[in-house]
Amino acid sequence: MKTAPVIRLAALAAVLFVSASVAGEDPRYNRFRWDDQAALSKDDVILCIMDAVSSGDLSMISVLKCIKTFQDPNDPIPDGLNNYIHFKVQNGDSISETGTIMNADLTWGKWQQDDKDVDSVNNIEFDTKKRAQFTAIGRDMSPSGAEGSFEIYENGKPIADVDFSVPFMGVNRLKIHALDSRYLCEDAGFNVGGSLTVEIVCHKLADKKK
Repeated sequence: MKTAPVIRLAALAAVLFVSASVAGEDPRYNRFRWDDQAALSKDDVILCIMDAVSSGDLSMISVLKCIKTFQDPNDPIPDGLNNYIHFKVQNGDSISETGTIMNADLTWGKWQQDDKDVDSVNNIEFDTKKRAQFTAIGRDMSPSGAEGSFEIYENGKPIADVDFSVPFMGVNRLKIHALDSRYLCEDAGFNVGGSLTVEIVCHKLADKKK
């Protein structure tokens, strides 16, 4: 067993456990809420994790199982499903064409559409009346967030690249890079903490006079 990865994983397990033991709520840290009345036994969880270490089976899944075993059934287990970013992409009145989501890629997490897992969100169309709606979300039973990117196309050509990150712990990030100077895509609803819904509206800029 490699020592360094074990130490790092044990440290992360300690962070998760301490966070779960605090009687409070913070949307940036997956809304843990276990107080003194909860049925969670710290000693039992620690022993469970120690058994996993001694057996060489220490992993994030085994840590989560330890927490789940001695947890109040009414309390949520920390997992990536609490970390998501929901996109609503639409054209402004200045664009009469139909836009398309293309080249969608995830480093972490998974895609969802209509609350169902999907392999890709490519080729979702939108216009001035219909939005392209989809979600990047962390995975079940995994302390992870969502990170990735996609491109916005108009008339078969890319006009913007959207890069995002909604980590399990940390600061959210969203950047929209213009790929065509004739268009501008703007976001609304972004927040540095917690899960969020972001609306992106694309506009066609007036042609400059010669």
